[in-house]
Amino acid sequence: MGVLAPSTTMIAPRAFAIALLLPFAAALPAHAVPGGQLKTLETGRWYCELPGDAQARPVAQPDEDFIAVPDSSYRLADGQTGTYLRLGTEVVMTSGPRDGVRYRLQSEATMRKLDASGKETPLRCVRAGDPAANLVDRNDPAGDETAH
Repeated sequence: MGVLAPSTTMIAPRAFAIALLLPFAAALPAHAVPGGQLKTLETGRWYCELPGDAQARPVAQPDEDFIAVPDSSYRLADGQTGTYLRLGTEVVMTSGPRDGVRYRLQSEATMRKLDASGKETPLRCVRAGDPAANLVDRNDPAGDETAH
């Protein structure tokens, strides 16, 4: 007994259904399991600082600053570059001078650096251009141009 070839009347409806559904599948967000939705950081300069309190301003940490550029990449002030991976709220630098450094996003414009065990450190990075990153009290006589 020979092998029966599928009839063209069966193939055509399947191909039509796949062709009809394919554009909808492409519109769905990419997910990486188990880390969360695959995304990128907001592009632009990220200023890093240690938080202040009611009596002291945040302390800038310029050696931690970086610029997020397209294609999941970053650049440092000295021109060195690398790549990162963002899954949900977790960001890990995957190459370059910051290889292995990890962060957790608190919002699309603020994230905290993580220690080796995955706990948040006091260091936070804020994306420039976000209103919170550019907040300067113009009525504060101690205000200066070093504020982000």
